[in-house]
Amino acid sequence: MNDGFNDLINKLEHAQHELESMSGTHNYKWSELFPDSFMKEHTKSASIDSFFSDLGVTDKESFDALPQKNLEKKVQSETDFESWRAMNEKATAELVLRRTGLS
Repeated sequence: MNDGFNDLINKLEHAQHELESMSGTHNYKWSELFPDSFMKEHTKSASIDSFFSDLGVTDKESFDALPQKNLEKKVQSETDFESWRAMNEKATAELVLRRTGLS
């Protein structure tokens, strides 16, 4: 029983460490925030790159230049989400779970 408790303590300490390292503002790669597994589960695309390809998005500059209405239309028609914000929120929540080991 003590080993199970120690394992739990170790898992919680790892989660705390990861959460502390994630606090603040970070720039995650698209592929880290939207791994292929996320994209396959929640969209019609196999990867974030393929999701963005027909929108002409290849980097941050082209993403920033993309009209928001085009992005929202694609999200609404090809994902489980009603908005880009909702898609981001779900991806962020899943990233936290993956990084902390609490999934």
